[in-house]
Amino acid sequence: MGSTKYIAVVMAAYLLAGCAGSTGSVAGSDAASINPMDLQIRIGRLAVMTDQAQDAISVLDDRTSLSMPELSLEEEAKDFFEQLHYVLFRYNSVHVEACAQGWLEPGECKGSYQPRWLKKAKTDTPTFKELDKWAEDLQERVVALRSVVCAPAAQRTGNEYFCTVE
Repeated sequence: MGSTKYIAVVMAAYLLAGCAGSTGSVAGSDAASINPMDLQIRIGRLAVMTDQAQDAISVLDDRTSLSMPELSLEEEAKDFFEQLHYVLFRYNSVHVEACAQGWLEPGECKGSYQPRWLKKAKTDTPTFKELDKWAEDLQERVVALRSVVCAPAAQRTGNEYFCTVE
């Protein structure tokens, strides 16, 4: 999510929180009937739908060119490589948090995951075969971590769709 979209999501949540606060106390009688996780999911979806509407307006704007600049295979590979770096950073952050909260076995908490490809310069252009292999490796780790924490979170919230990928 780009920084502009992130700021928009934060602002929307802030505004919604402000509106909710103006009608009464959060500890009011209706607060018990609202599942905070469901509300978080709904607000997140609203942010995505708002982004989609903004994208649609861009497409409908006569001043906007519909042709996207084509990336060369090299540029595309570099873009995928940057995305892998970001996912690895996020994985390691979430992994540390899961370890700190005791969701993983101590043997699984011996530092961050540092695959060999991380030493490759971001300016290098990996092959698509390399990218696919690295993505598959990272996917196994992300899925394993996700499965450890999502099942208990879904049970705690009562939301069977808590970690469902749409």
